[in-house]
Amino acid sequence: MKKLWLTIFLSVLLIFVSITGCTSQSATSSPPERKTTVWPEDFIIALIPEQNIFAQKKRYQPICDYLSKYLEYNVKTKVLESYAAIYDQMKEKKVDAGFFGSFNYTLAHAKLDIVPVARPLWLNGASTYSGYIFTRKNTGINLNIETWKGKRLALVHPYTTAGYFFPRWYLFQREINDMESYFDKVFFSGSHDTAVLAVYNREADLGAAKNHIYNKMVRENPKIGAELVVLEESRSVPSNGLAARADIPEGLRNKLKNILLNMDQNEEGKKILTDFGAISFVETNDSDYQPVRDMIAPLNIDLKTFTIGDGRHQYLGEIK
Repeated sequence: MKKLWLTIFLSVLLIFVSITGCTSQSATSSPPERKTTVWPEDFIIALIPEQNIFAQKKRYQPICDYLSKYLEYNVKTKVLESYAAIYDQMKEKKVDAGFFGSFNYTLAHAKLDIVPVARPLWLNGASTYSGYIFTRKNTGINLNIETWKGKRLALVHPYTTAGYFFPRWYLFQREINDMESYFDKVFFSGSHDTAVLAVYNREADLGAAKNHIYNKMVRENPKIGAELVVLEESRSVPSNGLAARADIPEGLRNKLKNILLNMDQNEEGKKILTDFGAISFVETNDSDYQPVRDMIAPLNIDLKTFTIGDGRHQYLGEIK
């Protein structure tokens, strides 16, 4: 009888151990829960609508999905109407990071505590750009600044490095402090390509724009290259790059950076990058923007009080 009860007891014990063992194994094999204790579950990246808003969100979605997978947060984009809106929402902690042009990063950094993360290395092998000042050939306009006086100047937008601050700095270096008075007409075309076309179509005598936009237009339309000539080129500055709020935990920022920098090391990441139009992401530091600060400093512009502007490439208007 004792042997019978001992047998029953051991059988029950064995069944209990087996059940608890299965339960433990099932718990450890299930995927880990999302890490929401360090940061809210959604990580928001702000964008400026450089094209159709739906096309832009579609373009960035694969990158967001990739980041969500490896960052272990829901990475989302938020398209805002201007750099001013990005600044406001970063200040109010409604977005965590944003893509900035070189001047707008420099401006936002002077007002907010933000940290550069990375920027794309585009398919043409460049992660920087420079500014061009150009004119039509055979007009008598040359490197002698006196030949520019009384002419028409086509700029891009008052918040662009290549399309405004570079020509303004260039003139200032040659003791032309009042750009508006020196030219017969100064106007903003609204985009880099339209500034090039303004000179090509004889609506302006000189223009300023990004080098890669100018060069692309020349490749696509050799007549532009045959008619126009570049007079001056600025130092290189970073192309649009991702910057994050500095109050985001350093470990999370570093993880975000490492995911982007190593994205080209696997087939999944390579395909997403190619579709995005890039080779890889490259590391970006605040010191990379020093050429922009060097350009702005002599102009006596206080970035901390400078108004953050519209950022959209839809501004049309004349200075005079």
